[in-house]
Amino acid sequence: MFALIVEYSVTHGALPALCVRQEYRVLLMAQAGYHRRLELRAESWSTLAELFLFATPEAVEAAVVSATRREFVALHPACRATVPVLLIGEGASRGSDEVVVLRGACIGASGARRERFKLVAPAAVLW
Repeated sequence: MFALIVEYSVTHGALPALCVRQEYRVLLMAQAGYHRRLELRAESWSTLAELFLFATPEAVEAAVVSATRREFVALHPACRATVPVLLIGEGASRGSDEVVVLRGACIGASGARRERFKLVAPAAVLW
């Protein structure tokens, strides 16, 4: 499935402000083609990530270039780490909390790599 991943790293012992993350979440969920969201963490616990799933690669690209999104990240640098990925494995159906994404594949970059995350919260589905 086509997706955007937003990675928030712990800086100075804390994640970016919750209100900023929630506002960015609402902005991305309002984009055309949005399907659902998964809240993830990296193995090291130093990175929290949100995976926003979209219906098509065109919807992902439109979300990335959205003027509203670009204006928001200009004001909130903690949200700049937003990149297209492919969701290639979601373990929830098999009783696992592992989620695997392929980074670099959505934009055609060479050297695509798999990254593993752990599911933090149940999937949020909004239609």
